[in-house]
Amino acid sequence: VASLVCSWAIYRAHWHATLKARLEAHLTRGVQLDVDVTPRAVILKTWFWVEVIICGVHVPPGVTSEVGGLNMDNFVVYRIETMGCVWNMFRFYLLWWSFVEFMVYDLPMRHTVAAFANVKFESVFAMKRALNSWWAFFYISIGGSTLIILLGYIFMASEASSCLLPGTKHKGCADDSAKFWVAYSDHSKFEKVNDLHVANACWFIFVTMTTI
Repeated sequence: VASLVCSWAIYRAHWHATLKARLEAHLTRGVQLDVDVTPRAVILKTWFWVEVIICGVHVPPGVTSEVGGLNMDNFVVYRIETMGCVWNMFRFYLLWWSFVEFMVYDLPMRHTVAAFANVKFESVFAMKRALNSWWAFFYISIGGSTLIILLGYIFMASEASSCLLPGTKHKGCADDSAKFWVAYSDHSKFEKVNDLHVANACWFIFVTMTTI
């Protein structure tokens, strides 16, 4: 359901963007105005399909499988549910467009001003306005915390092997390289253990970001 809702919202956003572009072309260059935006005019856009793939692709309910392979001589297995969840996290980019609209919605006659001044009230303007306000610290804190949580989950999912989860059926999990991993730095061998605590992964991302 979420995939269908996101895909429909993306279609409507591109529909309005197409109509807006036609209005701007009519007002600035005298191009004949056509307000009939057909579905074909939307689906021919490359970015429409890029966004639909990002937001529409998901693992169907009840479907499960495992994908395994070697990673620096260590055998690791991922469930497609985990891989699908990581992919679906890219949908969070939609929050940015909501934030951009929130930052510019109170500007009076912004489309008229943008047309006369030949400027665009989009991402760059929204970011400048956010950082130049009394709420800048709040925006940075929320944005940074969200980024840490997202990256933390991706890191946790990439480090966790399905071989150590109950119910795994992949044949490669019986190999020693799936149970005992070799460190790339000093080639020492250690027993692989999944750390499934998101807080630990987020702390790792926070420490890494603050020490760079």
